[in-house]
Amino acid sequence: MAFHEQGLDEHLVREKVLLLASGVVVLSLLINATTLTKFLKLLGLCDVSVAKRMAMYSAVQRVTESSQNTLSMLKIDRFLADANWETAEQRVHVEDPYKTSIEEVSIEDFCPTARVTKCPDCENNIPYVPSQREREDMMEEARMRVLKAQKTSYWKQYSSGMLNRQAARTLINTADNMSDLKGKSVFYMHFSWE
Repeated sequence: MAFHEQGLDEHLVREKVLLLASGVVVLSLLINATTLTKFLKLLGLCDVSVAKRMAMYSAVQRVTESSQNTLSMLKIDRFLADANWETAEQRVHVEDPYKTSIEEVSIEDFCPTARVTKCPDCENNIPYVPSQREREDMMEEARMRVLKAQKTSYWKQYSSGMLNRQAARTLINTADNMSDLKGKSVFYMHFSWE
């Protein structure tokens, strides 16, 4: 190797290579760990659309309601009378992952009919109209949900024998391709077959 030709000690070279490689790894980890979150927020990659937040809020509310109903039914079971219900309630509690410490998420914040803002001069409620970006995000979220529902429907039809393998594969692949075409209507898939 090169260190033999230059008369260097093999053990010393190995230690230096190990030290330099470890230093590069540690420095890159420290730099990435401290700056990656800020960089992602700056690029807007951590933003969650209003439609996703509303869907998550609704799902968390349904799970919470269902768990409370189930716990209340189990509490009256005579075989579970000596259970620790406080621990059980803490274990089944579901926290909304999109909820921040600054804002309290409520359905009124996301419901288009309840969106109002206060006028700073007269203190009157003024209806809030979603911005063009918010509308586009909601439409894109709705389009993706419809495509997911279509793919699920195709799988169910294939499982029940209403579609053969080739037809199901073609329909699912077409729905996957439509999910890549941002902004295209779901009905575009129908017209692309003609």
